[in-house]
Amino acid sequence: MVASAGRGARVWGISPRSGELSVERQFGALWPVLFSLRVTRGSVFVRAVRPSLRGHFRAVIGGETSLVWSR
Repeated sequence: MVASAGRGARVWGISPRSGELSVERQFGALWPVLFSLRVTRGSVFVRAVRPSLRGHFRAVIGGETSLVWSR
């Protein structure tokens, strides 16, 4: 999920498993990686992003893809 935080914005979520988690942003039919990070199962991840960041996003880890969220 992307949430505003004062003058900034943050992407956050809870990882369903351990490994390398990627957050992707949709561009047409493509889903390029916005950023990746190492997580452990059940951990909360938080990452600051540009406040102007808009679009459709999803998280991917170990072949699992989250629901798409928008901002």
